[in-house]
Amino acid sequence: NNNMNNNNVNNSNSDSNNDSNKNEKDVHILTNQDIFQYLKIDSLTLNIFRVLPMSIGNSIQQRANNDTSQAPEQIINLELAFPTSGYVIGWEIYAIKKGRVIMQVWRFSNTKNKFQLVGEQISIIEEVGLQKIEFQPTESLLQFQKGDVVGWRAPDGGIICWDSGGDKVLLHADLDRSKYMQRTYSVKVVIFVG
Repeated sequence: NNNMNNNNVNNSNSDSNNDSNKNEKDVHILTNQDIFQYLKIDSLTLNIFRVLPMSIGNSIQQRANNDTSQAPEQIINLELAFPTSGYVIGWEIYAIKKGRVIMQVWRFSNTKNKFQLVGEQISIIEEVGLQKIEFQPTESLLQFQKGDVVGWRAPDGGIICWDSGGDKVLLHADLDRSKYMQRTYSVKVVIFVG
């Protein structure tokens, strides 16, 4: 289920990793067949909406690192930003263990210097490896605006593998501490824009 929350995450603490290696984002335009699979709609409906399906994020693959702590983990990827307004259709991740993962959309507030949670989708990961998380017909799609960023919460500890370097992410090991790191996570968001 999607939950509209007003949770805020402070953006004031800074503990940077100096590794400045930059990985290019995958931006892949999906076919009509792909979008039909996610939306469960026909070509006429798609033409009426005039949507442009695409995905943003990193390649989904096994990576060198994973977080072994069982403590809840909150990640906000500051560079995995939506290029325009639209809707989230689904997510793709590479899971290194079973457990719960809450995929999220965050919005930066200039006035409060904080991030505000726009919405989220809770999923239970039952297998290790590539996972495709889709919205169910009874769920409302997550709507995002240009500049919103992707985040996720792992209540049972880190569940998505990562490589050192790349994206600037805000990592919360718990609710009281936060720090900036540079990590490339196996996370991709499937979206459509109109």
